[in-house]
Order: sequence, then C-alpha cells, then structure tokens
Amino acid sequence: MVGNTLERGFGYTDYGNHAATQCGMEVVLANGDVLRTGMGSIEIGTAWQAYQPGFGPSFDAMFMQSNYGIVTKLGVWLMLAPPAYLFGEIQFQREDDFEAIVDILRPLRLDETICNNAVIEGGLRRAAGLSARSR
Repeated sequence: MVGNTLERGFGYTDYGNHAATQCGMEVVLANGDVLRTGMGSIEIGTAWQAYQPGFGPSFDAMFMQSNYGIVTKLGVWLMLAPPAYLFGEIQFQREDDFEAIVDILRPLRLDETICNNAVIEGGLRRAAGLSARSR
C-alpha cells in the first residue's frame, strides 16, 4: 500500500486515488534526519493521520515518485468495505463510438453508480500499460 501510494497508484473503490488519501509521512532524509510532515511535525499532535491539511506548508508530494528520502511511515485514509463492487471494462472497435459511450456512462458517474476514480482510456494508453516502453 505504501509503495502504491508513493508511486501514485490507484485502486477500485472511492478511495482508489491513494495519493489523494495520503495523510502524513515520516521520512528519513539522506543526511539521516527524520522528517515528519503534516500534524506529525508537532510533538503533541494527535491528529497526524486524521487532519490532511496539516501544520505549515505541505510538501508530502515531494516524496512521491522521487528519491529525496525514504518513507518509513505513511498515513492513508481507510474506508469501510463496500457491500459490493465490480471491476468492469468496456472495449469498442471504433473510436467513433467513444462519444456515445461517454454519454451512456455520464449519468452513472454523476449518480455515483460508477465510482469517482473510474478511468476512460484510449488505445494508446492501454497499449502503453501492456507493452515494454521500447515498443
């Protein structure tokens, strides 16, 4: 979960954007100093993983997809397990069908039948995820 969050990965529920639900880090810097972000930077703070805005400037994103420090602790908001969910995929042959598919999916997205991190991807993005970068 920590690695997926730091790489801006995602899951299949409403909290699927893991980077957006991250709340507070403990990071070991190159010189050995330990840095705590957000409310974790206050010694008497008790809201470390509960209050995302934190204390002072927010620079947690600096440690995502980077090598500026080693994240040894990471708060991530959790949600109750949904009663059910289904991972679905729609494939279509012609790009001309894309507009109709968006029109069909729009009301389902707006009434939250489809969760807020649903992705519509084109052939190029799909191919990039399935093949080596060299190809």
